[in-house]
Amino acid sequence: MTIEEARDWLNRSPFHEKCGINLEEAGEGQCVISAEVRDEDRNLWGIAHGGFIATLCDAASGLAVMSMHDGYCVTTSSTMHYLKPAKCEKLQAKAAMLKNGHTISVVEVEVYGGDQLLAEGSFEYFCKDN
Repeated sequence: MTIEEARDWLNRSPFHEKCGINLEEAGEGQCVISAEVRDEDRNLWGIAHGGFIATLCDAASGLAVMSMHDGYCVTTSSTMHYLKPAKCEKLQAKAAMLKNGHTISVVEVEVYGGDQLLAEGSFEYFCKDN
């Protein structure tokens, strides 16, 4: 998947459009996306909701794994660690392939607010190539 194909995939997804996800980098098992943290993305304490952060991680890791497969890939499991409150205005998720298997692939993701590491996660995917 090229960066143009990744951008097209994001642009065709109403869910990702609703989340305001922007593609910064993509290719060869890696992806970097970002999103502004809007009022509707915050919890009652005014910080980015954990579900919003997990959504960014799932999108970044999904694009990273799809860059290595020509079929479809679906998330089978994920683990998130929230390290610091996301009190920032913009989040950036950086995904990198940890294991590229024939059917199971694993991607690690880090989420930053500026230069601060706020969360990290591991995502497992089932992939079926054409």
